[in-house]
Amino acid sequence: MARTPVRACSCVLFGLLLFVSCGAAQHSGAYPDRSSGSVPYTFHITTREVLIDVIARNRRNQLVKDLKLSDFQVYEILGRGRKAPMPLAALRAVNPSAGQQDDSTPLSGFRVSLGGICAARTNWHYVLAWHPNAAGWTGGYHRILIRTDRPGVRLFYHPRYFVGQKTAPANLSAAAKSAQSLEQAACYHPATPLSIALTARTIRTALTGVVREFVTIDPDSLPFISMPGWNHQVHLDYGVCTFTAAGKPIQYFHASIDRTLTTDQYAQTTVHGFPIFLQLPRERNAAMARVAVRDRATGNIGRVDMMLAPPASDELTASEQASEKAFLKTGGHVGPDFNFAVKAPPLGPLGSFGSIVPVSNSFCGNVYQIPDNATHLPNFWSLDSLGTLYTRSFFVPHQQFWNTGGISGITRRTAWFGIDYWGTFWVRQPGKYTFELFVDDGAKLYIDDDLVIDLNGLHMAAISTGGIKLSSGPHMLHLAYFQGPPTSVGLVLLVKPPNGKFQTFDLKEFGPPPRRSNTRAAR
Repeated sequence: MARTPVRACSCVLFGLLLFVSCGAAQHSGAYPDRSSGSVPYTFHITTREVLIDVIARNRRNQLVKDLKLSDFQVYEILGRGRKAPMPLAALRAVNPSAGQQDDSTPLSGFRVSLGGICAARTNWHYVLAWHPNAAGWTGGYHRILIRTDRPGVRLFYHPRYFVGQKTAPANLSAAAKSAQSLEQAACYHPATPLSIALTARTIRTALTGVVREFVTIDPDSLPFISMPGWNHQVHLDYGVCTFTAAGKPIQYFHASIDRTLTTDQYAQTTVHGFPIFLQLPRERNAAMARVAVRDRATGNIGRVDMMLAPPASDELTASEQASEKAFLKTGGHVGPDFNFAVKAPPLGPLGSFGSIVPVSNSFCGNVYQIPDNATHLPNFWSLDSLGTLYTRSFFVPHQQFWNTGGISGITRRTAWFGIDYWGTFWVRQPGKYTFELFVDDGAKLYIDDDLVIDLNGLHMAAISTGGIKLSSGPHMLHLAYFQGPPTSVGLVLLVKPPNGKFQTFDLKEFGPPPRRSNTRAAR
């Protein structure tokens, strides 16, 4: 990728708030296959417990919804295949169709998500929680095994989790510390799994030319960024990438933080977390910003996405005005003289696999790097997701893809990748629906767990149709797709309603019915 000018940020420590102002600088650098029995998972980790999503199915591939905590056993796989039992702490059933989302699970500690979140947002599943022993919190990957004594029940889950380093590894490569790796984490996906938990919220400002965000490193993530002992040193590098609503990168900013916290300051961070006040120039076409934070000593990475709201039109409160003045007095650099250096976005395909910017009423797809020379859809649930896409339709016409720059905001790969889409659509007119799928290379289409179209395998562009009777109401769609060698791509899904014509399958036409108002008309 051609090297382009990026932005540098200056930092001012004001109390415990780190104010960051970005100015101009130059930087010289640049369904699964049902035959495998695999089903959705997501993974979360906290410093006190591990939480993992598990789906249970019987021999008829039906969901099993009456399992109890005592029906499960969890083991960590140690060296030479030895198994260490983990004491289970809690069990929770999650029903996304009832509005109960997996990411609403109360968490009081460090959180990391591995693998695909899209399936868990669509499928009924369990969330298991347990407390690992000391060995279960050492840095690196940990393999696990989950079993049940219930006859005829199969469990599906992700078989490993990742813990960040707590001390500086001796073999942390220079590449892991480079500016390019930080830009990769902010504008695409990190080279290592995330292990630093971040939260972000927008702060109102009267300055129409800037965006202010309050980013906090979770208190339970402090062991992954701070050196132990009385001298609590913080050495962080972070980058910010802004995106359009289509998920195209616009600009990249970067900065460093080098601070030694006093005992009192560190005590406050253990309660409230490590705060960063982030100020960015407002860009007219920017819809989202992504902040990536990397601990310089350990290489641990944290990341958070922030939706960029339009400027506030209402007046600020007195305290907000006072905060604004206080910041300006510290030398905070704001105004029209930012001297923007725009980062040219990579070329994208005609049509789109989706955008990293979430939108309502959309399909959710996780992107995966698949093994080179794969000839069929892989077991996506054994892979770690590179990122998440959102789209309301599947319309990527047949085209060359090798020179497009990849999938914006996720990966530069143009070959050997897969996307696993999940979502709910609504039918108002019951009857037989015919689907037509055009794909290069391979894909499978499921509706309510029924295989409707099978175009699996490595092949040139192909078209196939399949029909299914649908009742009125919500239905689940699952489209698994993969791209093989670095040649052409294509993914187009059409639908023909009863007594209708083929049209692009779009959630604008198959969205949820409008909500009815419970308010009685005034008499």
